Amino acid sequence: MGFDFRKELANEKSTDSNPLYSNFADMFGLGNSDKTVEKIDIEKLAPYSKHPFKVLIDERLMALAGHIKQSGLIHPIVVRKFEFEERYEILSGHRRTEAMKISGFTGIDAIVIRASDDQASEIVVKANFLQRDVILPSERAKAYQLRNEFLKMRKRHIKGTAGRVSTEWKNDSDEVSTEWKNDDDLLEKSETYRILADEFNDSKSNIFMYIRLNNLIDGLLDLTDIKTIIIKVAVELSYLNEEYQRLIYQYFYVDNNAKLDLDLAKRIRMATVHKDPNKEALNSLLREPKHEKNELFIKPDIQKKYGERFKSNEEFNNLVSKLLEEHFKNK
Repeated sequence: MGFDFRKELANEKSTDSNPLYSNFADMFGLGNSDKTVEKIDIEKLAPYSKHPFKVLIDERLMALAGHIKQSGLIHPIVVRKFEFEERYEILSGHRRTEAMKISGFTGIDAIVIRASDDQASEIVVKANFLQRDVILPSERAKAYQLRNEFLKMRKRHIKGTAGRVSTEWKNDSDEVSTEWKNDDDLLEKSETYRILADEFNDSKSNIFMYIRLNNLIDGLLDLTDIKTIIIKVAVELSYLNEEYQRLIYQYFYVDNNAKLDLDLAKRIRMATVHKDPNKEALNSLLREPKHEKNELFIKPDIQKKYGERFKSNEEFNNLVSKLLEEHFKNK
Protein backbone atom coordinates (compact mmCIF):
# COMPACT_ATOMS: atom_id res chain seq x y z
CA MET A 1 0.00 0.00 0.00
CA GLY A 2 1.33 3.43 -0.93
CA PHE A 3 0.21 5.23 2.22
CA ASP A 4 2.96 5.30 4.88
CA PHE A 5 1.22 5.43 8.26
CA ARG A 6 4.47 5.75 10.24
CA LYS A 7 5.60 8.71 8.12
CA GLU A 8 2.30 10.51 8.52
CA LEU A 9 2.26 10.02 12.29
CA ALA A 10 5.64 11.78 12.44
CA ASN A 11 4.40 14.60 10.21
CA GLU A 12 3.75 17.79 12.17
CA LYS A 13 1.45 19.44 9.62
CA SER A 14 -1.89 20.97 10.58
CA THR A 15 -5.11 18.97 10.52
CA ASP A 16 -6.20 20.78 7.36
CA SER A 17 -3.30 19.54 5.25
CA ASN A 18 -2.35 16.22 6.84
CA PRO A 19 -3.34 13.33 4.52
CA LEU A 20 -3.56 11.00 7.54
CA TYR A 21 -7.22 11.83 7.95
CA SER A 22 -8.28 11.25 4.35
CA ASN A 23 -6.29 8.04 3.96
CA PHE A 24 -6.64 6.37 7.37
CA ALA A 25 -9.79 4.47 6.43
CA ASP A 26 -8.24 3.22 3.21
CA MET A 27 -5.26 1.83 5.09
CA PHE A 28 -7.51 -0.61 6.93
CA GLY A 29 -9.83 -1.46 4.05
CA LEU A 30 -12.53 1.10 4.89
CA GLY A 31 -14.14 3.48 2.44
CA ASN A 32 -14.37 7.26 2.88
CA SER A 33 -18.07 6.86 3.60
CA ASP A 34 -17.11 4.89 6.70
CA LYS A 35 -15.48 7.83 8.50
CA THR A 36 -16.10 11.39 9.69
CA VAL A 37 -14.01 13.84 11.75
CA GLU A 38 -15.89 15.18 14.78
CA LYS A 39 -15.36 16.98 18.09
CA ILE A 40 -16.40 14.52 20.82
CA ASP A 41 -17.00 14.97 24.54
CA ILE A 42 -14.20 13.06 26.30
CA GLU A 43 -16.72 11.75 28.82
CA LYS A 44 -18.40 9.83 26.00
CA LEU A 45 -15.23 7.85 25.24
CA ALA A 46 -14.42 4.34 26.47
CA PRO A 47 -11.12 2.46 26.02
CA TYR A 48 -11.01 -0.48 23.61
CA SER A 49 -12.42 -3.44 25.54
CA LYS A 50 -9.38 -5.68 24.91
CA HIS A 51 -6.75 -2.97 24.78
CA PRO A 52 -3.38 -4.75 25.05
CA PHE A 53 -1.31 -1.64 25.74
CA LYS A 54 -0.71 0.14 29.04
CA VAL A 55 -1.45 3.82 29.53
CA LEU A 56 1.09 4.86 32.16
CA ILE A 57 0.99 8.25 33.88
CA ASP A 58 4.73 8.77 33.42
CA GLU A 59 7.09 11.56 32.36
CA ARG A 60 6.47 10.94 28.67
CA LEU A 61 2.71 11.22 29.08
CA MET A 62 3.07 14.40 31.17
CA ALA A 63 5.33 15.83 28.47
CA LEU A 64 2.69 14.98 25.85
CA ALA A 65 0.05 16.69 28.00
CA GLY A 66 2.21 19.80 28.22
CA HIS A 67 2.74 19.84 24.45
CA ILE A 68 -0.99 19.47 23.79
CA LYS A 69 -1.82 22.24 26.26
CA GLN A 70 0.58 24.57 24.45
CA SER A 71 0.02 23.60 20.79
CA GLY A 72 -3.24 21.66 20.74
CA LEU A 73 -3.87 18.13 19.47
CA ILE A 74 -1.91 17.58 16.22
CA HIS A 75 -3.43 14.21 15.29
CA PRO A 76 -7.03 13.32 16.14
CA ILE A 77 -7.75 10.02 17.82
CA VAL A 78 -9.61 7.22 16.04
CA VAL A 79 -12.87 5.85 17.45
CA ARG A 80 -15.88 3.81 16.46
CA LYS A 81 -19.39 4.49 17.71
CA PHE A 82 -21.16 2.03 19.97
CA GLU A 83 -24.33 0.76 18.35
CA PHE A 84 -27.59 2.31 19.60
CA GLU A 85 -25.91 4.78 22.03
CA GLU A 86 -24.05 8.07 22.00
CA ARG A 87 -20.73 6.61 23.18
CA TYR A 88 -17.51 5.83 21.37
CA GLU A 89 -14.76 3.21 21.66
CA ILE A 90 -11.16 4.42 21.31
CA LEU A 91 -9.20 2.45 18.72
CA SER A 92 -6.13 4.67 18.45
CA GLY A 93 -5.27 7.48 20.85
CA HIS A 94 -5.63 6.16 24.41
CA ARG A 95 -2.52 8.09 25.54
CA ARG A 96 -3.58 11.25 23.69
CA THR A 97 -6.99 11.05 25.33
CA GLU A 98 -5.44 10.74 28.79
CA ALA A 99 -3.09 13.65 28.01
CA MET A 100 -6.07 15.77 26.94
CA LYS A 101 -7.79 15.04 30.27
CA ILE A 102 -4.64 16.01 32.19
CA SER A 103 -4.43 19.23 30.16
CA GLY A 104 -7.99 20.13 31.15
CA PHE A 105 -9.70 19.64 27.78
CA THR A 106 -13.28 18.32 27.75
CA GLY A 107 -13.60 17.75 23.99
CA ILE A 108 -11.30 15.99 21.53
CA ASP A 109 -11.02 15.76 17.73
CA ALA A 110 -11.71 12.23 16.57
CA ILE A 111 -11.93 10.29 13.33
CA VAL A 112 -15.16 8.32 13.72
CA ILE A 113 -15.10 5.18 11.62
CA ARG A 114 -17.35 2.24 10.95
CA ALA A 115 -15.35 -0.92 11.56
CA SER A 116 -15.99 -4.59 12.24
CA ASP A 117 -14.49 -6.22 15.34
CA ASP A 118 -11.76 -7.71 13.15
CA GLN A 119 -10.91 -4.34 11.61
CA ALA A 120 -11.02 -2.69 15.02
CA SER A 121 -8.53 -5.17 16.49
CA GLU A 122 -6.19 -4.59 13.55
CA ILE A 123 -6.34 -0.82 13.98
CA VAL A 124 -5.77 -1.01 17.74
CA VAL A 125 -2.74 -3.26 17.41
CA LYS A 126 -1.06 -1.84 14.32
CA ALA A 127 -1.61 1.83 15.18
CA ASN A 128 -0.03 1.31 18.60
CA PHE A 129 2.90 -0.63 17.14
CA LEU A 130 3.61 2.25 14.78
CA GLN A 131 3.13 5.04 17.32
CA ARG A 132 4.98 3.68 20.37
CA ASP A 133 8.74 3.85 20.78
CA VAL A 134 8.75 1.10 23.42
CA ILE A 135 6.45 -1.93 23.50
CA LEU A 136 6.59 -4.02 26.67
CA PRO A 137 6.68 -7.84 26.47
CA SER A 138 3.24 -8.00 28.14
CA GLU A 139 1.83 -5.58 25.55
CA ARG A 140 3.34 -7.51 22.66
CA ALA A 141 1.99 -10.76 24.15
CA LYS A 142 -1.55 -9.41 24.42
CA ALA A 143 -1.40 -7.77 21.00
CA TYR A 144 -0.25 -10.96 19.29
CA GLN A 145 -2.90 -12.94 21.15
CA LEU A 146 -5.63 -10.46 20.18
CA ARG A 147 -4.75 -10.71 16.50
CA ASN A 148 -4.36 -14.49 16.78
CA GLU A 149 -7.89 -14.83 18.16
CA PHE A 150 -9.42 -12.78 15.37
CA LEU A 151 -7.44 -14.59 12.67
CA LYS A 152 -8.69 -17.94 13.96
CA MET A 153 -12.22 -16.59 14.22
CA ARG A 154 -12.06 -15.34 10.65
CA LYS A 155 -10.69 -18.64 9.34
CA ARG A 156 -13.25 -20.61 11.31
CA HIS A 157 -16.02 -18.53 9.76
CA ILE A 158 -14.67 -19.03 6.24
CA LYS A 159 -14.27 -22.78 6.71
CA GLY A 160 -17.66 -23.04 8.36
CA THR A 161 -19.31 -21.22 5.48
CA ALA A 162 -17.73 -23.66 3.07
CA GLY A 163 -18.96 -26.56 5.18
CA ARG A 164 -15.42 -27.74 5.90
CA VAL A 165 -14.30 -26.78 9.42
CA SER A 166 -10.53 -27.10 9.66
CA THR A 167 -9.39 -28.90 12.82
CA GLU A 168 -5.92 -27.44 12.27
CA TRP A 169 -7.28 -23.91 12.69
CA LYS A 170 -10.04 -24.68 15.14
CA ASN A 171 -7.77 -25.48 18.06
CA ASP A 172 -4.71 -23.30 17.45
CA SER A 173 -4.95 -21.30 20.69
CA ASP A 174 -6.15 -24.32 22.66
CA GLU A 175 -3.02 -26.21 21.61
CA VAL A 176 -0.82 -23.26 22.49
CA SER A 177 -2.14 -23.16 26.05
CA THR A 178 -2.00 -26.93 26.62
CA GLU A 179 0.94 -28.12 28.70
CA TRP A 180 3.70 -30.21 27.18
CA LYS A 181 2.58 -30.01 23.53
CA ASN A 182 5.32 -30.48 20.97
CA ASP A 183 6.20 -26.85 20.29
CA ASP A 184 8.02 -27.48 17.01
CA ASP A 185 5.09 -29.41 15.54
CA LEU A 186 2.66 -26.72 16.64
CA LEU A 187 4.71 -23.96 15.03
CA GLU A 188 4.98 -25.95 11.81
CA LYS A 189 1.24 -26.51 11.59
CA SER A 190 -0.06 -23.16 12.80
CA GLU A 191 -1.19 -21.05 9.87
CA THR A 192 -2.14 -18.19 12.19
CA TYR A 193 1.48 -17.88 13.35
CA ARG A 194 2.66 -17.60 9.76
CA ILE A 195 0.20 -14.77 9.10
CA LEU A 196 1.15 -13.03 12.36
CA ALA A 197 4.82 -13.32 11.49
CA ASP A 198 4.10 -11.54 8.20
CA GLU A 199 1.89 -8.90 9.85
CA PHE A 200 4.43 -7.94 12.49
CA ASN A 201 7.64 -8.70 10.60
CA ASP A 202 8.60 -11.16 13.33
CA SER A 203 9.50 -14.86 13.39
CA LYS A 204 6.97 -17.60 14.11
CA SER A 205 9.05 -18.72 17.10
CA ASN A 206 8.93 -15.20 18.59
CA ILE A 207 5.19 -15.02 17.99
CA PHE A 208 4.83 -18.31 19.85
CA MET A 209 7.01 -17.20 22.76
CA TYR A 210 5.18 -13.93 23.29
CA ILE A 211 1.74 -15.55 23.11
CA ARG A 212 2.89 -18.04 25.78
CA LEU A 213 3.48 -15.09 28.14
CA ASN A 214 -0.29 -14.68 28.42
CA ASN A 215 -0.22 -17.76 30.67
CA LEU A 216 1.88 -16.00 33.33
CA ILE A 217 0.47 -14.61 36.56
CA ASP A 218 0.59 -10.81 36.82
CA GLY A 219 3.57 -10.74 39.17
CA LEU A 220 5.82 -12.74 36.83
CA LEU A 221 4.59 -10.83 33.79
CA ASP A 222 5.40 -7.51 35.47
CA LEU A 223 8.93 -8.77 36.22
CA THR A 224 9.28 -9.72 32.55
CA ASP A 225 8.30 -6.18 31.55
CA ILE A 226 11.08 -4.67 33.67
CA LYS A 227 13.59 -7.31 32.41
CA THR A 228 14.08 -8.95 35.81
CA ILE A 229 12.96 -12.14 34.06
CA ILE A 230 14.26 -12.76 30.53
CA ILE A 231 11.79 -13.86 27.86
CA LYS A 232 13.05 -17.45 27.55
CA VAL A 233 12.81 -17.99 31.32
CA ALA A 234 9.32 -16.47 31.30
CA VAL A 235 8.27 -18.90 28.55
CA GLU A 236 9.43 -21.88 30.64
CA LEU A 237 7.47 -20.57 33.64
CA SER A 238 4.38 -20.08 31.49
CA TYR A 239 3.94 -23.88 31.38
CA LEU A 240 3.55 -24.10 35.17
CA ASN A 241 0.12 -23.97 36.76
CA GLU A 242 -0.96 -20.85 38.64
CA GLU A 243 -0.20 -22.31 42.06
CA TYR A 244 3.36 -23.20 41.11
CA GLN A 245 3.88 -19.79 39.48
CA ARG A 246 2.85 -18.08 42.73
CA LEU A 247 5.36 -20.26 44.59
CA ILE A 248 8.09 -19.36 42.08
CA TYR A 249 7.28 -15.65 42.46
CA GLN A 250 7.47 -15.82 46.25
CA TYR A 251 10.53 -18.10 46.42
CA PHE A 252 12.78 -16.35 43.89
CA TYR A 253 11.56 -12.75 43.71
CA VAL A 254 10.06 -11.93 47.11
CA ASP A 255 12.14 -14.08 49.49
CA ASN A 256 15.17 -14.02 47.13
CA ASN A 257 16.20 -17.56 48.06
CA ALA A 258 18.13 -18.06 44.82
CA LYS A 259 18.63 -16.76 41.28
CA LEU A 260 16.41 -18.28 38.62
CA ASP A 261 18.27 -18.82 35.35
CA LEU A 262 17.18 -20.61 32.17
CA ASP A 263 18.72 -23.96 33.14
CA LEU A 264 16.92 -24.00 36.49
CA ALA A 265 13.66 -22.84 34.90
CA LYS A 266 13.83 -25.78 32.47
CA ARG A 267 14.49 -28.23 35.30
CA ILE A 268 11.57 -26.81 37.29
CA ARG A 269 9.29 -27.18 34.27
CA MET A 270 10.29 -30.84 33.79
CA ALA A 271 10.03 -31.60 37.52
CA THR A 272 6.43 -30.41 37.72
CA VAL A 273 5.22 -33.33 35.60
CA HIS A 274 4.90 -35.58 38.66
CA LYS A 275 5.47 -33.34 41.69
CA ASP A 276 3.20 -30.95 43.53
CA PRO A 277 4.58 -27.45 44.03
CA ASN A 278 6.32 -26.94 47.38
CA LYS A 279 9.35 -25.14 48.76
CA GLU A 280 11.25 -28.35 49.56
CA ALA A 281 10.95 -29.51 45.94
CA LEU A 282 12.59 -26.25 44.84
CA ASN A 283 15.33 -26.63 47.44
CA SER A 284 15.97 -30.15 46.16
CA LEU A 285 16.30 -28.92 42.57
CA LEU A 286 18.79 -26.27 43.65
CA ARG A 287 20.97 -28.95 45.22
CA GLU A 288 21.11 -30.95 41.97
CA PRO A 289 24.05 -30.34 39.59
CA LYS A 290 23.29 -28.24 36.51
CA HIS A 291 22.83 -29.92 33.13
CA GLU A 292 25.86 -29.74 30.88
CA LYS A 293 25.25 -28.52 27.35
CA ASN A 294 25.86 -31.97 25.88
CA GLU A 295 23.78 -33.77 28.51
CA LEU A 296 20.74 -35.59 27.17
CA PHE A 297 17.33 -35.15 28.70
CA ILE A 298 13.87 -36.63 28.21
CA LYS A 299 11.18 -34.40 26.75
CA PRO A 300 8.46 -33.45 29.26
CA ASP A 301 5.66 -34.93 27.14
CA ILE A 302 7.46 -38.32 27.13
CA GLN A 303 7.98 -38.09 30.89
CA LYS A 304 4.29 -37.42 31.39
CA LYS A 305 3.23 -40.29 29.14
CA TYR A 306 5.53 -42.99 30.56
CA GLY A 307 6.90 -41.70 33.86
CA GLU A 308 4.15 -43.12 36.08
CA ARG A 309 4.91 -46.65 34.84
CA PHE A 310 8.29 -46.67 36.62
CA LYS A 311 8.86 -46.95 40.35
CA SER A 312 12.02 -44.84 40.28
CA ASN A 313 14.41 -42.90 38.03
CA GLU A 314 16.90 -45.75 38.39
CA GLU A 315 14.43 -48.26 36.94
CA PHE A 316 13.72 -45.90 34.05
CA ASN A 317 17.42 -45.23 33.35
CA ASN A 318 18.24 -48.96 33.44
CA LEU A 319 15.64 -49.62 30.74
CA VAL A 320 16.90 -46.76 28.60
CA SER A 321 20.47 -48.06 28.96
CA LYS A 322 19.47 -51.59 27.85
CA LEU A 323 17.52 -50.26 24.86
CA LEU A 324 20.45 -48.10 23.78
CA GLU A 325 22.88 -51.03 24.10
CA GLU A 326 20.64 -53.19 21.89
CA HIS A 327 20.25 -50.34 19.42
CA PHE A 328 23.97 -49.81 18.93
CA LYS A 329 24.71 -53.56 18.82
CA ASN A 330 22.50 -53.82 15.76
CA LYS A 331 24.19 -50.91 14.01
